[in-house]
Amino acid sequence: MNIKPFVSQQGLGIAKITMLNPFHYEIHFNNRKVTKTNMDEAYDYIKGKDLLKKSYIVRERLPLAEIDGCPIDIRVITQKEHSSWKVTEKIVKVAGKDFFITNAAQKLLNLDQAIQSPNLSISNNEQLEYEIDRICIYASKLFEENHPDIHIIGFDIGISPQGDIWIFEGNYKPNLAMFFGLEEKDTYIYKEDHQEANKAY
Repeated sequence: MNIKPFVSQQGLGIAKITMLNPFHYEIHFNNRKVTKTNMDEAYDYIKGKDLLKKSYIVRERLPLAEIDGCPIDIRVITQKEHSSWKVTEKIVKVAGKDFFITNAAQKLLNLDQAIQSPNLSISNNEQLEYEIDRICIYASKLFEENHPDIHIIGFDIGISPQGDIWIFEGNYKPNLAMFFGLEEKDTYIYKEDHQEANKAY
């Protein structure tokens, strides 16, 4: 399972906990792994990291697609233009070596580049992109029901090696800096107040 602070930036405080067998637990922080021989030791280690002083989200660990052994996920930007939501940009983040989250990304790729990886058993690239767009636009409309003033959302999307899609979170003040280095990018709205820290629902 993964545990994540309810309020978090840049992946701080996220940990992966794996039961290797009935007697050993592996705890993965950043690019470091430690193994404990029972649940009490694992609990004490986590407590020593001050994790229990915060409110955390506990979620099932999902099998993410990988490139060269490193997990990937996708940042998708949706924007409301003329009363309609549309996807204006996508970028693939490749986790650094020995990291299990992409906040410490070693490189950024266009989606077309990423899905050419031999590690992905995806037969229809166009269908995958269509489904990502459809899901994010639908989710944007749901966000808008409770937050009618939003006009831009950044979604973090996970995909499995088989092309299954999950939404990890949506931020209504997404960090757009990662898109500036792309050779090809669409036009999107950018306002100064979007430089504030991400806030996840």
